[in-house]
Amino acid sequence: MVIKKADSVFQTLSYPLNYENNFDLEYAKNHNEFIDMNFDGQLDFYIAISSKDGVISYYCWLYNVTSESFDFSVILSGLKNISI
Repeated sequence: MVIKKADSVFQTLSYPLNYENNFDLEYAKNHNEFIDMNFDGQLDFYIAISSKDGVISYYCWLYNVTSESFDFSVILSGLKNISI
């Protein structure tokens, strides 16, 4: 996933290669959002990667103010049916 800011590449997001790979591209295209997931006042990013039998799986990145980049969150990405 490529995040752009003012038409320039801000960061290319990735996830661990050994992580869940049930990625449904068509579903993910319409189910992603910038939202403050950890309530620190910074916008984080998530993408819903699949929906099967009412269970939605996600990849989540938290914005790191110090490095000014998004860090993949293994903990949040392991949760199902997130509601913020």
